[in-house]
Amino acid sequence: LKIDADSSLGHRLEPNDVLEAVGRKPVASLDDLKQALAETASRDSVVLHVHRATDADSREQLVVWRRPQ
Repeated sequence: LKIDADSSLGHRLEPNDVLEAVGRKPVASLDDLKQALAETASRDSVVLHVHRATDADSREQLVVWRRPQ
């Protein structure tokens, strides 16, 4: 998945972050992601559940994605 580095989401996510859910809907594939985003299309913002692993740490974080106007 390619994210525009200049977008608001591009400033919050890092390479190798794993998107685990959109809202409360788990995503395990690109098709799951597309479906979850389509189901939330009427919302101005969506909570993304992201897993970030580094050499020193592994953590879950929530990212609020505000859809472009």
